[in-house]
Amino acid sequence: MSYLQWLVRHEGDDRAMPAERPAATIYALPAAGPFDHFWRLRVQLPERHGQRCRVRARGRMNSIEIEFEDGLRHIVSRYSVRKLRSEED
Repeated sequence: MSYLQWLVRHEGDDRAMPAERPAATIYALPAAGPFDHFWRLRVQLPERHGQRCRVRARGRMNSIEIEFEDGLRHIVSRYSVRKLRSEED
């Protein structure tokens, strides 16, 4: 049933639409984590390519909030960053 069909059928009804769903869940990570990732894309934020960043939070749909060393924050796809290799490897 489309939204328009539902609206016509339930005109004047105070019930919630069936398509409504709860707000996105965000999983906060420790705020003072190390800068253990790096920005890998050149298409988006090309001036940031190769710069270190940290993941501040994870969300639904493969999204994360990152913070660069200078404090700039962005919501991006997890595909956009890679974890740095440790010195032990």
